[in-house]
Amino acid sequence: MDILIADDDQVARMYLELALVSLHHSVTVAENGAEALELLGQFMFDAVLLDVEMPVMGGVETLVNIRANPALQELRVYALTAHTREPMLAAIRQAGFSGYLTKPYGPRELERLLSEKDHHT
Repeated sequence: MDILIADDDQVARMYLELALVSLHHSVTVAENGAEALELLGQFMFDAVLLDVEMPVMGGVETLVNIRANPALQELRVYALTAHTREPMLAAIRQAGFSGYLTKPYGPRELERLLSEKDHHT
C-alpha cells in the first residue's frame, strides 16, 4: 500500500515510517495536515494516517478537507491519538475516520488497522 503519514512529532513519524516499511508499505511523510493536503493533491495514496493533534492543521480538520474533495471520498483515513478517554475517542469516531489507533501501538496493530475497513482499535 502507498501510505501517507501526517504527524508533527519527528520521532513518531520515523517510528511509523520504519514500522510500515518493515510491513512492505510505501510511505510518504508530512509534518501537519496542510502538508498532507498538498501531497494528496499531487499523489495517490491507499491510506492516510493522521495524528489528531498537530499545529497548523490537526487531524480532524484535515479529514474534513479530505472528505470535501469528491476525488478523495473513498480514501481510507485513520486517526492516531494519545488520548484514551472515551469522550475524545467518541469525537474521533463521529468525525468520520475509517478507524483509529491509540498510542503507543506496534506494527501488528498498524497492519491489522490497515487490513480491515472501518476498524477501531
